Amino acid sequence: MEQSSDHVVLDVFSDVACPWCFVGLRMLQQAREGWDGPSVDLQWRAFQLAPENPPEGISFARVIEEKFGGAQQYEAATDRLREVGREVGIPFALERIKVSPNTRLAHAVIAQARQTGDPDVVVEALFTGYFCEGVNISDPEEIVALLGRHGADPDPAQLIAAAQTAGAQASVDEDLAIGARIGASAVPLFVVDGVRAIVGAHPPEAIRQLILGDAS
Repeated sequence: MEQSSDHVVLDVFSDVACPWCFVGLRMLQQAREGWDGPSVDLQWRAFQLAPENPPEGISFARVIEEKFGGAQQYEAATDRLREVGREVGIPFALERIKVSPNTRLAHAVIAQARQTGDPDVVVEALFTGYFCEGVNISDPEEIVALLGRHGADPDPAQLIAAAQTAGAQASVDEDLAIGARIGASAVPLFVVDGVRAIVGAHPPEAIRQLILGDAS
């Protein structure tokens, strides 16, 4: 059932190891600047691009070789991403990435922040840490340091500890199950009131139209 016209629920399925999801975050932030439409209840939802990665992650150099065929091909494949990043204010420093993470812990941190803190700030810190600072977001200690540097939580160590509990892990499982149920196969995926959706890092106006019910 759709919500009333003065309030909408916006579910954003994304993975913090997805660069286009970072771009999608910037587009969403721009869409909400000066927003005078219905109030938006933003819910960050977990999606994993590489759930098969071990908890500690794998070498990113291995990913470059196996997925892209080498450093030269990787550079060519990410040229457009870097250009778009500059346009939206993301200083991508992909050369600093050393680990392709399993993002389950990061998603659990976001899930816990939904309950106790400011998930928007945590999401921003995780994206920035991974893509601009080369932080290994599979590593609890590195996440604690990252959140502390960015002022994303008053007690990052406690947040990480809570993220490793059964409750936070169950929240991640719930998000993944919701995504599977609605057929989410690519991210970022923006879903309004469970009935309207667009996938991809769309311009701000497209996101506004989606929220207002004007997207085709």
